[in-house]
Amino acid sequence: MSENIFSYMAGETRVFGTSHDNIQVNIEGLNEDVTRVILVDKNESPINTTEKVEFINKATKNGISPVEVKGQKSYLITWINSYELCIAYATITNLSSSLELLQGMVSSTVEVIQNYNYQFP
Repeated sequence: MSENIFSYMAGETRVFGTSHDNIQVNIEGLNEDVTRVILVDKNESPINTTEKVEFINKATKNGISPVEVKGQKSYLITWINSYELCIAYATITNLSSSLELLQGMVSSTVEVIQNYNYQFP
């Protein structure tokens, strides 16, 4: 499996970089349909950025509000839609979801794609 692919398996956790130097995304599978995304720093510690953060459902163009899960500010996403993570109105990461058939089993995945087109000050 590619290093920028995350599988929606309960308990799987991976950290991916973004095009923002101080922000990474920690993705944790909660079940086969839902995962949570937490913004973390380089040490994988949860962060609350002072910059405007917005998770956007690419199909509906609606923002996703964070919720508290396991005591941490989290964004809950599903394999059904794809998403963009924006900081200060600039997309820093795209999460492109899909459903695949792997070795006779259905697997839902998200591909994490960094956006290198925007340079932060």
